Amino acid sequence: MTIRIACLQLDIAFGDPNENERCAESAIESAVKDGANIIVLPELWTTGYDLTRLDEIADEGAERAKAFASRLAQAHNIHLVAGSVAKKTTTGVTNTMIVADRSGQIVGEYSKLHLFQLMDEHLYLQPGSSLGLFSFRSTGLHAPGSFAMTSAFRSGFAPMLWLGRKCCLSSPNGRFPACTIGGRS
Repeated sequence: MTIRIACLQLDIAFGDPNENERCAESAIESAVKDGANIIVLPELWTTGYDLTRLDEIADEGAERAKAFASRLAQAHNIHLVAGSVAKKTTTGVTNTMIVADRSGQIVGEYSKLHLFQLMDEHLYLQPGSSLGLFSFRSTGLHAPGSFAMTSAFRSGFAPMLWLGRKCCLSSPNGRFPACTIGGRS
């Protein structure tokens, strides 16, 4: 199987989840037409960094983002790494990545462990509590949620995706095309 990864950079409408979903859906459809079978959205793609309003615009339990990711992954037969979204929980808001496989099943969630203080994330977001791991079985692609053991990844931005030992994809703080791909499967 040929793996074609699209890392989408979106013109995010600050604090407007409805507009951002429309924009993301259009970009996903375009990437699918170009042959992508794994699509990655940026960090906080639903709200942007409208941190001061997260209490009112965050996605309750990330249910809306999960439904969006599931619907589009299944409809287009793709794996979708839905960047991260502001997920409202009983203890506060987390910066949580949602992952859907091509059947539409949610196969992973990862809430950012190490919040970026220069962006004041620690004032508005709660850190995650697990390292997270998911796999796209049909591709052999696996992603550890956080590489806290290595100094290069202590910042805890988004997880790395890797294919065996040969391919690695990183989406540090959602800025694309800041992706690293090394080798071939």
